[in-house]
Amino acid sequence: MPESACSPSTVTIPTTPTTTIRCIGPYEILAPSKDTPTLWLTPAEASDVPEFNRIMNLSPTISQGLYAESVVFPYPAENSRRFIERHVESRKRQGINYTFVIRIGSPESHVPMIGLVSLDKHDHGDEGLCVYDPTTDSVENLLTHPLVPVTTAAAAGESASIASTTAEAGPSQESIQESNEAQQRVRAAAEGKRVLNCGVFGYSISDEHAGKGYMTRVVHYMLNHLRQEFGYDRVHAEGWEDNPATLRVMSKAGMTYNTTRTIFVPKFRSNKQCAEYIWDAPLSK
Repeated sequence: MPESACSPSTVTIPTTPTTTIRCIGPYEILAPSKDTPTLWLTPAEASDVPEFNRIMNLSPTISQGLYAESVVFPYPAENSRRFIERHVESRKRQGINYTFVIRIGSPESHVPMIGLVSLDKHDHGDEGLCVYDPTTDSVENLLTHPLVPVTTAAAAGESASIASTTAEAGPSQESIQESNEAQQRVRAAAEGKRVLNCGVFGYSISDEHAGKGYMTRVVHYMLNHLRQEFGYDRVHAEGWEDNPATLRVMSKAGMTYNTTRTIFVPKFRSNKQCAEYIWDAPLSK
């Protein structure tokens, strides 16, 4: 399931459909040698549902690798259908495709998928936005507590506009976060810093094709080529520390270890260690 491994995936879908869809592919990942196959990235289609469901039920591996409580083992066929339908509808409404099916040898939909990969927008949550400081040529996080008072007129205006939409019901978590981010953006501009456009990488692959180097090739391609179509300055990815195979994929593809945090995972009813990796595009002062 292509989501950030340690965090629930949240995507806001506009209500007005668009006719032009960006990042639709297909994208060809050339074979590094004659002994390895060409890989293709294509949008998920309804015809992928049966194979997706089969992959999800090969073993508990994918379920155990993800935070989401909805990703269970065995994985119901109806869940697979809804999952694919949601991504088809999402790209139509947003006008951009973030999730891709991985196929071997051909982009045609009759070729069975071997996995999924996504390069979605990153939800910074409580981390604070990533900003680039040209004076130190470094990237940092702007941490702002949700209850911190607004200190500039520009930030106050943005915050008031966001908050007014939920005034009667009280501020929602989403409106608080949007207000918080608005303050951070104003603060960054005042300090001469640039807020980075961040993506988050996630993937799942069939047990039958794991360990063959396919995902390392896919991640490397997405970071060095496909990332540019989304306009991301930085890409985040996460994985459980007790899943070294996933962490090796990130490292071999060129991502750098950033930090480890302990989080409680409801479906496991226990804490787990989540490692974050990052990849930065060259930034100019």
